[in-house]
Amino acid sequence: MTSRKEWEEYFELINNRKPNADEIAAALEKGEFTDAYAEAAKAEAKVEAELKKDGKEISKGMEETKEQAGEAFNKAKQHAGNYFGWLKNRALHPMKYVNEDKPNQLYLWLTFALTTVLSAGIFWNVIRRIFAVMGDAVRSSYGSSYSSSYTRGIADLAGRVLPSVFFNFVVVFVILFLAALPGLALVSKGKEKFKNLVNKFLVFQPAAAVFAAVGFIYSFIAQVPTENSISNLNSTIQGIMINIGILVALPMLAVAVTNLASIYFVQKYRENDQKIDLIWWQIAQTIITSVVIYIGYAVIVTPMFKSLIDTISSFNY
Repeated sequence: MTSRKEWEEYFELINNRKPNADEIAAALEKGEFTDAYAEAAKAEAKVEAELKKDGKEISKGMEETKEQAGEAFNKAKQHAGNYFGWLKNRALHPMKYVNEDKPNQLYLWLTFALTTVLSAGIFWNVIRRIFAVMGDAVRSSYGSSYSSSYTRGIADLAGRVLPSVFFNFVVVFVILFLAALPGLALVSKGKEKFKNLVNKFLVFQPAAAVFAAVGFIYSFIAQVPTENSISNLNSTIQGIMINIGILVALPMLAVAVTNLASIYFVQKYRENDQKIDLIWWQIAQTIITSVVIYIGYAVIVTPMFKSLIDTISSFNY
C-alpha cells in the first residue's frame, strides 16, 4: 500500500503541484494511500470507544449487582420481619392459630429448631464458661509460663467436650419436645390426619421458644464457681444451686408448654368419647409420653452421655 509521502510525490509529478488538504482527504477516503498517523488515530479512537463501552457495561453490571444485593437484603429483611411478627403472634396467642387452614410449615419447623438449639445452648454455654474459669484459675495460680501446658490441656478438653455436650442436649430436647406425638397419634386416630396433628402441635413451639430464649440469655449471667468465690464456700454453693435451678427450670417450662398442648389435644379429640372417659385418655397419653422418653433416654441419651463421661475421665492433661 502506498504511503502518503509517496502519493504526494506522485501527485506532484503528475499535476506539477502539491495536493491541497481536500485532495489529500479525498485520496485517503478512496484508499489511494495509507496514513500511519491517521490509522493510529483511528485505532486509538476504536480502543477508546471499546473501553468506554466496556466501562459502561461494567458500570451497568455493578449497578445491577448492587440493585440485586439491595433487593436480596430487603427480601431477607422482609422475611425476617415477617417471621418475627409471625413468631410474636403465636407466642402470645397460640390457641388463636392452632386451627389455621394453611399453617406456615417452614416457620413451624424453624421455630422448633430454634427452641431446641436455644435449650441445648443453655447447658453448652454454662459448661463453656466453667472451662473458661478453669483456664483463668490455672493461669492466676501458677503463672503464665508454668501453666501454659495445663491451659492448653483445658482448651483441648473443652474442644472435645463442648461439641458433644451441645449435640447431646439437642437430642435430649428433641426427644422431650416430640415425646407427646406418639400418644397424640393414638388419641387422634380417626379424627385428625397425623400431618395436620403435627402442624397443630408445633403451633405451641413459639411459646416454648420464649422460655428457651430467656434461659439462653440467663446462661451468660448465671453464677458459676470462680477462684475468688471458694473463700465463701457456703454462699457460693447456695448461689450456684439457685442458678442451676433456674437454668433447668426455664427449658423445662418450654417442655411443659408442649405437655400442656398435648393435654389440650386429648381433651379436644376425646372429650365426648362415650366408650372411654376423658381421664383415662389423659392417663394413657401421660403413660405413652413417659415410655417414649424412657426409651429415648435408655437407647439414645444414656450411651451418648456415657461416651462423653468416658472422654472426660480418660483425658490426659
